[in-house]
Amino acid sequence: SSPPTPPKTISFPPPPVALLRVKNAKSDQNPAVINKKKNLRNSLERSASTSGILTQAAKQHKLEKDKQESERNKATRGSEPLLDNVFLVNTPETFEKYIENSYGGSEEAEEKSIVKNLKNVDKTIAALINEVSGYQTAFNTPLFDDIGKVVSHLSAETEKCREQWNDKDKIAVSLKEVKTCRDVCQRIASACEDLLNFQTTTKIDSRLEDIERVLRKLSTEETTYIGKLMCLQRFFRGPLKESSVISSREDTVLFSELETILEFHKNFFKGIEFTLNNFPRVPVGELLQYFVPLFSAPYLTYTENFEEAQELYQKLMKESKEFRTTVKSLEQNNTQGTLLEMLRTPLRRIEQTFMYAEQFCQLTAPKSDDFPRLENVIEQFQELLDNCKKKANIADQLLKLQNIGKDIEGFEENLIVPDRELVYEGFIRFKPDSGEKGGDYVYLLTDILIYVTKKSSKKTVFVGKIGMHTVTVSDGTDPCSFHLTSQTSPSAKKFEFTLTADTPQEKELWFLHFSNVQRDVIRYRKVFGVHLKTLVKREKQSVPHFVKKSINFIREYGLETEGIFRLSGRATQIEKLRDQLDQGKKVFFSPGMDVHSVANLFKQWLREMPEPILTWKLYDEFIACYSIEDEEKKLETLYYLLNHKLPKVNRFCFQHMIKLLTEVIANEKETKLNAKTLSVVFAPNVLVNGDPDANPFKQNFGGVNGIFEDILLNYKTLFADIEVESGAKVRSPIPGITSRNTSKKGKRLRRSLSSHS
Repeated sequence: SSPPTPPKTISFPPPPVALLRVKNAKSDQNPAVINKKKNLRNSLERSASTSGILTQAAKQHKLEKDKQESERNKATRGSEPLLDNVFLVNTPETFEKYIENSYGGSEEAEEKSIVKNLKNVDKTIAALINEVSGYQTAFNTPLFDDIGKVVSHLSAETEKCREQWNDKDKIAVSLKEVKTCRDVCQRIASACEDLLNFQTTTKIDSRLEDIERVLRKLSTEETTYIGKLMCLQRFFRGPLKESSVISSREDTVLFSELETILEFHKNFFKGIEFTLNNFPRVPVGELLQYFVPLFSAPYLTYTENFEEAQELYQKLMKESKEFRTTVKSLEQNNTQGTLLEMLRTPLRRIEQTFMYAEQFCQLTAPKSDDFPRLENVIEQFQELLDNCKKKANIADQLLKLQNIGKDIEGFEENLIVPDRELVYEGFIRFKPDSGEKGGDYVYLLTDILIYVTKKSSKKTVFVGKIGMHTVTVSDGTDPCSFHLTSQTSPSAKKFEFTLTADTPQEKELWFLHFSNVQRDVIRYRKVFGVHLKTLVKREKQSVPHFVKKSINFIREYGLETEGIFRLSGRATQIEKLRDQLDQGKKVFFSPGMDVHSVANLFKQWLREMPEPILTWKLYDEFIACYSIEDEEKKLETLYYLLNHKLPKVNRFCFQHMIKLLTEVIANEKETKLNAKTLSVVFAPNVLVNGDPDANPFKQNFGGVNGIFEDILLNYKTLFADIEVESGAKVRSPIPGITSRNTSKKGKRLRRSLSSHS
């Protein structure tokens, strides 16, 4: 069957010119490649132009593309070249041929021959530059980070070569010029070989395979969901309406927006299939970014109307014999479920799709261009869920919690606390992997879960409880079970549990509720392991409350304490404070509290941030800044990175921390700490390489610590603007960088800094 028509808004870059795959990884032993090399070499020697070859190769690539894509074999991806360009393969030999013709070791080379061959080199370089731009377009993804570096190097060498022969008619014919030609061409040839060697030895990143696997699973689920919607439309709505069992108004209430939702998911499915067929050139984030906003209108209407639809359904089942008889007859002939169950199906679809978006985000490298798209998609999904979520009646919730507390034998805790609600309850086998006693019934609340044994409908015996702020849920291979891990901190002991339902449908419903609670805990309660922007958005402050409290406490009680931030605190006190903070409770740092415990708690928070405070994307730029030898230029670059490129939320929080550390350094006599020692403590937590495949033993720790030390020593210069915004009067100690609304020289510098962007 023909592939579905792609959505108009989804676009992808065209394949680079002359991109050819070769089945045999050892292309030098492939007769077809050897023959192509020979033909190309002859063509280049005759005309020094690759346009015809490139056009022919592009046509060949287009003919073979569909067949290659449909026959992709994951098992052989790592062994075959990712691409093998005929032109690129022959570039080193072509240049060597030019060099031999131009310079054979003798100083008496003929001028006419040299000029001619230098012009040929220039034409070949022009074609090579076009080729390189194609590679850069195709491989601007996390998968090809290393290839991208080689390509960038190759591009730089070719541009450098072009500069030397910008005016071909006035080339200085001399032995020196010919030697320069030889050196540059050899560097280009070496870069080409590096690229080809990399292709034949590198395996495709398993993360992309995982993303593709999850995308295929989403595609399968979409097919099932569309089938259910069509069943609801054809086997329930159609007969009820055609037999005049329900009126037009009742039809509108019961099946609100059903046609719109069905049509939307058909298009969504086409988009998923199109993305699969063109993956990874079409990123998942681009697909979701287009479709997620289209979820809102139909699903909001359906959700708002569902309560009325449910009441109408119950009324008709009670009062209309004809409706009751028709519905029961239709349900007997339908294997998908009852009418009411089918009407509830769309209510969970947004949450299910949201879970897939979170999986895609977890599998995507932070430095990827697709990562910000997926983060934006998650925010849109969360906003949509908030709008669809219906708040239960407070009095009703209090009564439920009160009854649960009375029913559970051996449970002495008061369940009625602020912001606590019952999310879901029911029978499900809850078994600790340690072999300890488990339960057969679970109460899932917004902040805790309670598992019990239910001996009878009126007698329930307490077994245990777990704080949801410590919980991580993960799906398993068993269709009826999933796993739960409880861990208070990354260094604490893990407790594993397996939850088993009677049917896959029940398991899916439980897993969905657990995932929603886990997500809400992160959004509304937890402090550790939560994105900085989530904390700021939750508290509606420029700097999180915990950060301010910690810094103020250390400023008051720790500036004269020896070894602050280096000595360990009280483990039990740290664990208790952390647990209370992650539950969303208000925590007070009393004067008698160990200041080292608070300092270590702050370091834990900093270390466990999902994204370091100086961000993944700016890591390379900060490291590059460290290598700048000119101190004034280094300061200008640092100023630009911190005040123009670092997100505002991160900048304010980082400034608060650095200001405290400069005060610790100022009291070096008491604290025994200087900029270098504090850099060793803090730098690895705030400046981290975002590449998960990077070798930890080859990290540039010297650059990481060095740039952090530079920031500490130049705090007043680098954060002058923030100090002015906060009301403090600061004068920069370094000429050329001043706070706002001051000298014209400072304004000129800021304009020059802005031009760097």
